[in-house]
Amino acid sequence: MAVSHPSTFDLRGFNLGIGDLSVLAGVARNVVNWITSPSQDQSFLELLGLDISVVVPRKGLLNIIDLERHWSKRVTIIREGTISTYDAQKDRAIKLPQLNYFTWFMTLVTAALSTSMLESCVDQVLEDFFISVCEDEQTRDYSSHASHKQVQGWKSTATVRGILQAARAKWVELERQQIHQPGLMPAADMPEIGIFLRWLAGHTDYSTAEGNWGPKECKASYNLFRTASSDVFAIAMVLDYLGIAMQTVSKTDLFTEGSPVIMLDPDTIVSSSTSLSMKRRGMRVNLACVEETISLWPGSPDQNHRRREIFLQGTKAAEGLNLVASQGLIGPEFSRGVRQVMVAVLYKQSFRQHPIMDLCKSYLLGPRQLAFDNLAALVGSWDLSNNRLQEVIRSLVRLNSKQQLGQNVQRDILEDFQIFLLGYYYEVIRPLLDTSKMIVSEAFGAWTWNDMELCELVWNLQRDRMDGGSASGECSIDFYKKADILRIAAYLYAGAEMYQIQKINLSSCGIVSKLALLDSTMMGDTDTPTKISRFCLIDADVSYFPTNAIGVMSSATQLERPTLLLPPSVTENISTAQETSGKGDFTSIVEPDWTLDNQSSVVAFRHKGRIVSRVSPNEIFWAVLNSFPLSLPIYPSHNSEAMYYYSKYSQDSTGLGKVPPALAWQINLEAFEGNTVPIINFSRSGKQEPDPDTCVYVPTSGLVKARACVASIYPYEKTTSMDWNRDRPEGCSNDTLVINYRDYQLLLL
Repeated sequence: MAVSHPSTFDLRGFNLGIGDLSVLAGVARNVVNWITSPSQDQSFLELLGLDISVVVPRKGLLNIIDLERHWSKRVTIIREGTISTYDAQKDRAIKLPQLNYFTWFMTLVTAALSTSMLESCVDQVLEDFFISVCEDEQTRDYSSHASHKQVQGWKSTATVRGILQAARAKWVELERQQIHQPGLMPAADMPEIGIFLRWLAGHTDYSTAEGNWGPKECKASYNLFRTASSDVFAIAMVLDYLGIAMQTVSKTDLFTEGSPVIMLDPDTIVSSSTSLSMKRRGMRVNLACVEETISLWPGSPDQNHRRREIFLQGTKAAEGLNLVASQGLIGPEFSRGVRQVMVAVLYKQSFRQHPIMDLCKSYLLGPRQLAFDNLAALVGSWDLSNNRLQEVIRSLVRLNSKQQLGQNVQRDILEDFQIFLLGYYYEVIRPLLDTSKMIVSEAFGAWTWNDMELCELVWNLQRDRMDGGSASGECSIDFYKKADILRIAAYLYAGAEMYQIQKINLSSCGIVSKLALLDSTMMGDTDTPTKISRFCLIDADVSYFPTNAIGVMSSATQLERPTLLLPPSVTENISTAQETSGKGDFTSIVEPDWTLDNQSSVVAFRHKGRIVSRVSPNEIFWAVLNSFPLSLPIYPSHNSEAMYYYSKYSQDSTGLGKVPPALAWQINLEAFEGNTVPIINFSRSGKQEPDPDTCVYVPTSGLVKARACVASIYPYEKTTSMDWNRDRPEGCSNDTLVINYRDYQLLLL
């Protein structure tokens, strides 16, 4: 497949599959990424009527040869659903796009801003920068609409070349050196960083921007910029580290003439906006030791020690909580109703009557005794009278982020409660998180200290909870929409902002913010109920993944596929099926749904380069869930038109042994190529219908993606009736996927 890019760039060195090439070629028409950024930057400037020297008039900031040499050592991309790293210097077949002065400058600036600010602030700062250099209203209007795409291209380039990861590591180092405070730069400081960028680029009219310069007429000369903001100073240090030539000095340091100098001067008055938040959001989360994040809270060592203890109390309260894949069928006819992707929480309920139990029910998943005990220990440390305790609990139950802190509850109590909830939900989400594809084992929380946003998210989660009553024995069960779990996971681990989270709905299957958090089904390797209940956290470049304008990903609708009738093959002994399995697994890649909505996602499976099928993430979830044992239907008392199932699959179960010797019809993997649903035509076997004791099987032993794909395409073909309640074949192993037709069963062994 020919892809038009600069003549120095060659995709062949990456050994990309046909799926990757087709997506890159198709997506390049709609988005800007590391491949198209140089050419798109040129078009962007041409449409604005600007020359590079007008946007960045300062000379000598960059040495392009050194930058190309340094930032081409490690190139990391997602190839056929896996993270692949290349050395472009050692492998001469790999030729990256050559970047000009403008693209290098903007890529490094974007990396520094993205590591130090919320993504919404990055977009706003760079949009304002381009508006300020445009000469007329028409080009300013175009710039405000087009700059977001360009920013995505610069961030994509920085991610693929390892620039963004290096910038984040430097920012963390500066935090440890106490150059800047923990967390990201407050939104209120955007005007200051905007003035700094205009000065750095070499514009001489930066002093006319809004702001109070204090006792001096101007706080900067052409080569000297003074700031009292430790964040702006730290961003300058990151830019210097990445390759933009400048000097960073304190007020008492000596510096040389020539290159730009940024000086940390406490006497300078910082320009800021009183209408924007001063809170430092965006806490870094060490995945190996999440409680470290609480140690960054402002305060003394003793205070932070207590906060860590409270956080760990929250994690203990969530220990042993069992979350499993489930589904809801909503509508007057369940078989034709709306399917909902859900997660069920099974727990041993405590029926203790106590005000603290009311708090458990309002904010925690399941009123368990363990949760009660740990929350009671926290509440007991507040040393409140009984009347005051009940008043505080009533206030906390009704709490939301719009209440004024300290209005009904003391600030230190609100702080303790927030920390407890953070510990609890980090522990709840962690088992659902696949971090195996992370380059750096570090996540981002969008929260900040003394903040009630998490309470609001949890309150909404509990509002939509469906009480399933008693599941089995002494266990109770509650059902939650997986989209609601996605909201909390994205907030705690991917750095997703509230304006993004509020747009997540039932069809959402991921979000792209500081990091990308995807439904695990989008990776194509989910062939058990345990796997489909998870999320995948990714810090690699996902610029070609389809999203809406604010980064929310959606599952495509159910896809129609033609049926392929196959002549019956010779029946075989099913006990030898695993020995006949093909050697190569399917490959998978996330694609836009080109036919209906290119902002929604499908998973494209291929076998030996040939298309097998395009399946929506939700189809994979429902098909895999229904291919394993399910609970009996649960009917909520408040809704007669809904029923729910949860998975009874146990990964640790030994099953019932091997499939017993029995004759079965076989369908080979090659029959699935071409986006069709292969069905055996039993009438050609001399029988009008199959023997009820005979199965059809597909040999897929060890082929995880093939199992997920094949299971997903069968339940929706229209020629044969499904029987979801049919028992699994006797002796069927625990990991066998069973697709139940009314007349026969199809096994994926």
